[in-house]
Amino acid sequence: MDRRASLSHSIFFSTAGIGLPLVTSTTFYTLVYLHLRAAKAKVLNAMNNATTVAQHSTAQLRGVVMLFFAFIAFFLLWLPFAVLFIADHWDQLPGWMMLFALLIGHCNSAVNPVLYGVSNRSFRKGYTKVLRLGRCLANRTRPHDAPTTRASTHL
Repeated sequence: MDRRASLSHSIFFSTAGIGLPLVTSTTFYTLVYLHLRAAKAKVLNAMNNATTVAQHSTAQLRGVVMLFFAFIAFFLLWLPFAVLFIADHWDQLPGWMMLFALLIGHCNSAVNPVLYGVSNRSFRKGYTKVLRLGRCLANRTRPHDAPTTRASTHL
């Protein structure tokens, strides 16, 4: 169906493609957060250590901030596409604008790993490990590149 044929099609696509995933991910991240918070409370009650409580509270705050920025990034990066898709109902804007807005939306997939790496020490350690492994593999001599040394058979 041509999106120019119906404004309702454009609204449906924007809602189904952007709004629904945003609401779904927000709901499930909230449920995961509440579950982890309850589990942490049980552990902390069992431990009853003030230093550990402060450390866990700081880690929890960092997790909440990271989730907040992930949602904001999703919303802001997909917003231009949704607005253009609905506003340019009759395809009067140049095609490159829609393509650019779509590209910005897909950049959300690249932003999330960066957000996780910035806000989580475990992710940073994992990224560092992967990058070191990649460098080792890239610098490793390949069998067909290795100089051949044959033992001399001359006596």
